[in-house]
Order: sequence, then structure tokens, then C-alpha cells
Amino acid sequence: MKSNGNLMGGFIDYLVYEKRYSVNTVENYLRDVADYFSKSGLDVSGPGETVIPESLRALLSSGGVEICRKMLSFSTDDVLSCLTKDMLRAYVMSEVKEGRAASTVNRRLSSVSCLCRLAVKAGMLPSNPVNKVRHLKQPVRLPAFYTEEALAGYVEDNPLEACSVSDTRNRLIVLLLYSTGIRRGELVSLKVEDVDLSRRVLRVMGKGGKMREIPLTDEISEKILLYLRKVGAKPGMPLFVTDSGKPLYPAFVNRVIKAQLVDDEGFVGKKSPHVLRHTIATHLLNRGADLNAIKEMLGHATLASTQVYTHNSFEQLKKTYLTAHPRAKKGGKHGD
Repeated sequence: MKSNGNLMGGFIDYLVYEKRYSVNTVENYLRDVADYFSKSGLDVSGPGETVIPESLRALLSSGGVEICRKMLSFSTDDVLSCLTKDMLRAYVMSEVKEGRAASTVNRRLSSVSCLCRLAVKAGMLPSNPVNKVRHLKQPVRLPAFYTEEALAGYVEDNPLEACSVSDTRNRLIVLLLYSTGIRRGELVSLKVEDVDLSRRVLRVMGKGGKMREIPLTDEISEKILLYLRKVGAKPGMPLFVTDSGKPLYPAFVNRVIKAQLVDDEGFVGKKSPHVLRHTIATHLLNRGADLNAIKEMLGHATLASTQVYTHNSFEQLKKTYLTAHPRAKKGGKHGD
């Protein structure tokens, strides 16, 4: 898409074509910025008359196309008039009064900041006004994860040999997410040829169009081979399809995870593909895996994203210490 000097057009181009963010990420950025504009006086509820090129339509959901159409109808002058320190501070205050979570407010500020950086680069703003606005303090939240015992029980209680094709697919989805730590979006885009069983690796297209290879254990390789034989898989086919033969989609994967991981088998708390990603990262770290190796496996852009799992490992170490240390109980008084 050609921005034609329009700031919002350039912003959409930047997210879609330069950064090559996933559909969900692009649309989250646009929704965040749209929310800021709507509370800063720009009308984002109108139909918008801008024609969206087919090349962009194909990359977004119908909702994302509508957001693009509305935002492209804004003039650059109107957009720039909203990007001021005072308006940003007023926005934060209104969000706090409405009881919005600090993480949500900070994320929206970051999305607006991305737009401001683009405007600064284009010479439309002298500096980024978001840098002059204090972000809200967020409580430290440790990533949720399941125990090794729960996953071991799931594997032992769910052999694939006698399962139907649908059950085999569903159980393999859980095992593959846990074994490799891939994202939900990466799972649904997998093709049969992305699995190289001769080398025991899985090729994954991650964020920003970056390809990475993830090692496969002998156990998961055998289960994948069993599944491929059951479905008669051929190169070019999606690795996983729905019961009607269509490619997987995010909501389908979510339903599979919720159905497969039940509380009475040790899977307490949230049931999601991302918790399985947190789980394998935490388990590997607890067993002494190198942090950089985990970073490469997960496809994180920076080590800082991976280091959050060290908090889980420290909590596990602390729990073990207080349980096992001979002087950790009763204030160290053991009748000596």
C-alpha cells in the first residue's frame, strides 16, 4: 500500500510491510491507537470511505480492514494535533479513573509511541511526546506454568496408537506446543514439510518473518510420524486441519487445549497455548538449560523477554530450599 504522505498510511505500511508483524499484532497496534484517538477527539466510529488495496485486505481480518479504513480517513494534521504531551497525560488520567489495568494503559501508550517515532523520523514531530509521559507502575506477574508431574501424567495417560485421527491430532497439538514452545500462530501456519524427521527438527516461521529450527525429541518425532501416517500427509498440506479439513485457526486451538487439559489431572489455572509455552521454558530452565538456548528456541528478539522465566526458577529454588534445608524450619531452631 502506498502511504501517499498520509501519516496513518505510513504507520500501517510500517507495521505490515516493514516490521512484518502478525495479523493479531498489527490489529492490536491499530486498536490501541484508535482507542487513544477516540478519547482525544478524533471520531473513529464513522464508516470511512478510503479504499483498502486487495493486497492489504488479504493480510488482515475484516475487523482490521475496517479499522484501517477509518484511520486512513484522518488527515495527518488532525492526527498530529492529538500527539501532544498534555493530551497523552489526560488520556492516562482518564484511563486510570476508569479503572483500566496498568498493563493495558502502558501497552496503548507504547502503540502510540510507535506512531510518534514514525512521525519524528518523517520530520512531522520534533520529538516523541510519549517519552514525556510517565508510564504506570505494573505489579510483577510471573508466567503461569504447569508442573512436570502434570505433563508427564498427560503423556502417559494419552497414548496415540489407538486414538481416532481427531483425538490423535488434538493430543499431538498439546504435546507439540509443550515440546517445542512454539506460539499458537506458529502452530496454525505449520505445513507438513516444516517437519524434518530425518534431522529431528521443526522449521518455524516466527515474528517478523524470521525462520528458526527447533530440535525434536525422539518421543515427539515418533508421535508426529504416527500422526502423519494416519492422515496420509503430503508436502504442501497443512500439518493440522480441522475435522472438516480446513486449516487450523486460533480459536480452534484454544478449544483443543481447554478440552485436553483438565483440572483433576493437575492442570489448574488458565488453559491456553501460551501457558504451555511458558511451561516448557520454565521446565528447561529448572533443569539447567542455557538461557540463550531457550531464547533461540522460543524465538525471542531479546534476552530480556526470556529472563522472566528465571523468576519462576528462583521461586522453585526458594520452595525447595525452605522445604529441604535442615535449618529452614522453626527459625533454624532444631533443639541444638
